[in-house]
Amino acid sequence: MHFFLSKAKIIGNPELYIRSGSDINLTCIVLQTPDPPSFIYWYRGGSVINYSQRGGISVVTEKQTRTSRLLIARALPEDSGNYTCSPSTSDAASVLVHVIQGEQPAAMQHGGASNNSKAMRWTIDFTMMMLLLCSVVNR
Repeated sequence: MHFFLSKAKIIGNPELYIRSGSDINLTCIVLQTPDPPSFIYWYRGGSVINYSQRGGISVVTEKQTRTSRLLIARALPEDSGNYTCSPSTSDAASVLVHVIQGEQPAAMQHGGASNNSKAMRWTIDFTMMMLLLCSVVNR
């Protein structure tokens, strides 16, 4: 008999600083689960993300790779808050997002990041997904 401690993880730091006008791009991976989740919900604060409240919000969920990506285009300070991905099969994961104007803290992620840092982020995301797929296939 196998017991799985299934959990979600949002890739990156637990606290993000995003410049106003940049995109918020969050990726959630469900780890250590034998079956793909039937759904992954995204919340801001205690409420499910409301797509009709503002344009520019999209979610892409891939059940087989157990990932979900939340994209909020042209973030505003009002988009700041605690974002949580909540899969049907595991514990939730959260990240605190600050959308700020003016001076930039050292830890800030830039929406207009260089191609090198974008390539590095893509490589890390891709590697994480491939490791996850290998662990699923090898069960």
